[in-house]
Amino acid sequence: MWTRGRPVRRLLIVLAATLALPSAAGAQAPSGPEFLQPSFLDGIDDAQIHGTITPPGADTRHATAELRAYDSLVQAYPTLTADRLEDFFKVRRFGQRTEGERTYRPRAGVTVVRDGRWGEPAIYGATDEDMAFGAGFVGAEDRLAIMELLRALGRAEAFELLGTSQAWLADAEIARLYGYTEEEFAAMAQRLPQRYGKAGADVLRILDSYVAGINEYIALGVRGEVPLPAGLADLGIVSPAPWKRTDVVAVVSIVRALFGAGGGSELANATILAQLSKELGPEVGRRAYEDLRNRDNLDGTVHTTRRFPYALRDAAKLDPAANVLGVTSGADGISGGLGELLPQLRSLRDQARVKHERLKLSTPLGALDLSRPGRMSNHLVVGAGRSATGRPIILGGP
Repeated sequence: MWTRGRPVRRLLIVLAATLALPSAAGAQAPSGPEFLQPSFLDGIDDAQIHGTITPPGADTRHATAELRAYDSLVQAYPTLTADRLEDFFKVRRFGQRTEGERTYRPRAGVTVVRDGRWGEPAIYGATDEDMAFGAGFVGAEDRLAIMELLRALGRAEAFELLGTSQAWLADAEIARLYGYTEEEFAAMAQRLPQRYGKAGADVLRILDSYVAGINEYIALGVRGEVPLPAGLADLGIVSPAPWKRTDVVAVVSIVRALFGAGGGSELANATILAQLSKELGPEVGRRAYEDLRNRDNLDGTVHTTRRFPYALRDAAKLDPAANVLGVTSGADGISGGLGELLPQLRSLRDQARVKHERLKLSTPLGALDLSRPGRMSNHLVVGAGRSATGRPIILGGP
């Protein structure tokens, strides 16, 4: 997604996950199970299986464009050369104007140009507010059903839409960990000018324009002037309620929870256990680790007062001379052995981590430093002083 507007000091963009349908293509029917044959796959109602949100009357040609390219990449990789990469990946460069197949203007000052191959929107705004309005409009146009689900999940209300036990558990987890009230959501936004001054005020101004863009598309859909996503009916939504500033804050809170907290910390945990065992001794170190570990909090809230067997280990099947690291324990037991393994564990942890410091790219337009740890999605921005048009450009997307 391209957007252009006046200089922006801080920009708040909510990116929703992309849904796409897998393609089932093949020149010849390969041998194998019937359910893998193209003739069988072509007869499946993909909309039912994959929950597509493509609304009736909408452009469906781009729904599988990226997956088709990746499917082709699998066949092409043995002889793939650098000059053919653009056949399989979306490549966007600053200053490369979108070859528009469809151009429309959600309001004065806002122009959206969608390219023919991917359906990707380029948003041009005369002002910051115009740019944000266009981003909200296009977001609702492409992802309204997902956005509705996200704002419900951010408020622990997904169960009301989905009515499933999984949604109930997700809501319970969100409520337990965060449980923000509407007043708290509003206060988060209101604090921005207090803490960041004019930059914070700019964020609120752009945020309100973004919300206005979402609501403009919803209003058009309710009046029947544009198609609302079919996926809304699956959520039991006939007419989406207008969005508010706090809805975006709720979505940001859930996206932050989803992507800001992750697993995969086994090596780090093992290193902590080894460090505690070395400093406090095997027995005390193990007790300290178990007290800190997120496993079975004996003084925490439970869902039943009855005892029941859970995660039991059969001692007869355990090798007393080995532990989960696959090494022989020390003379003073497993904890002592872990203490001796501390240097090796630290080395394994370093080998397994993502080497963020190496994410430095050299491009024709200059160096890009993506080496700061903890970064996942990225967007690129050219400031007004470096843009040929004198206006800033941002390149980003899900």
